[in-house]
Amino acid sequence: MISAFLLPYLFQGVEVYNPRLGLDLQYKHHATLEWTFSNLAQAIYLTLNMAVIIYAFLIDENRSLYYVTIGIKIAIIIVCFLGIWQVLSSYLILQFPYNIFNNNISYYQGYNQYIGPIRRLVSSFSEPSFAGAYLASIEVGLLSVYLINSLSINKQIFLLILPLVIFYLLIWTFSTTGYLSLLIGNIILLFKYKPFHRSRKSIYTKKWHNYFIGVIIIIFISILCITISYKHSNINVDDIHTGYTLNEGIFSVIGKLFSSALIKDTESDSFVHRTAADIYAIKIFVSTYGLGAGLGSNRSSSLITTLLSTIGIIGVTSFIMLIYSVIRGIIKIHCDKYSNICKYTYWSLLTLLIAHCISIPDISFPPLWTSIITYVTIDKCYYHNTINKILR
Repeated sequence: MISAFLLPYLFQGVEVYNPRLGLDLQYKHHATLEWTFSNLAQAIYLTLNMAVIIYAFLIDENRSLYYVTIGIKIAIIIVCFLGIWQVLSSYLILQFPYNIFNNNISYYQGYNQYIGPIRRLVSSFSEPSFAGAYLASIEVGLLSVYLINSLSINKQIFLLILPLVIFYLLIWTFSTTGYLSLLIGNIILLFKYKPFHRSRKSIYTKKWHNYFIGVIIIIFISILCITISYKHSNINVDDIHTGYTLNEGIFSVIGKLFSSALIKDTESDSFVHRTAADIYAIKIFVSTYGLGAGLGSNRSSSLITTLLSTIGIIGVTSFIMLIYSVIRGIIKIHCDKYSNICKYTYWSLLTLLIAHCISIPDISFPPLWTSIITYVTIDKCYYHNTINKILR
């Protein structure tokens, strides 16, 4: 937090990527480092996050975990509700009030992005990649709870349907970050809870089978919805120039849509610009002697390079130690009372960290700190219960 106020003055004049602008706009023309309200905003966000963590350490009531869990549920409901609203608005050609949910001038707002004629979903986030990362993280987190728990039939059905709804919304983000994070997270989850392991086959095989069948159904529904949206969309001249024509077959169009989001993404100008931003962040790290340009001073494509260029080696080391302690702490807690929230927190955080390494540069990304705060609350409650048992 000190870096947000000190380093912009110490290294004033160094060229950086303005956090309020998109990376594509700054490929050739960089901003000059000076203290701005972006530094103040990032310092405030970090202060608030740390304040809640300190509060979680000091609180004595075990009921605090209940409120944290409720907060996580409300967040998921809000994101899913807004996502469904946006998909229906696109499908029914209605207006969605983006100006209400995308009004933070501290960040670049990329809610008006299209893949061909399809508008990418952002839900309550500033751009599709952020929405994709969060949706992937809660998908893997909820799936981990569905796999390992002997819940009632109704809760099992709910925990199967909700991840499938989230998967449907994730498709509409057309986010490479979201897709890759979900894929990697599920592969790790598959290795952890092996469906064909002798001693576990009867426990996990059926649940994995149900999930994959549901994923296939959701993919077919998505193709159908994209087909209808495509046929009712007004394709302009720009879309035709980029290869989307009215005479093409729908499977050809769908292939181009996902090719634009995945395969061709690595060949696009956007990929070049993101790579250039990461390389330039390393240059800033070197030119500031490893101290960084200050929290909120620079933006790149990945959290790692953003941290190196803003808070330097000291800040990066501190942040890695914090994340390591959280993951290690969750693994060490073996208490059935907290198994659901522990599993969700661990797997959602792991998936989110994968997304951050791919293309989420914001250290103040709320879902990241939600996981950290949840762990601290779990640890505190677990500690209190353990001490009470010893005293008894």
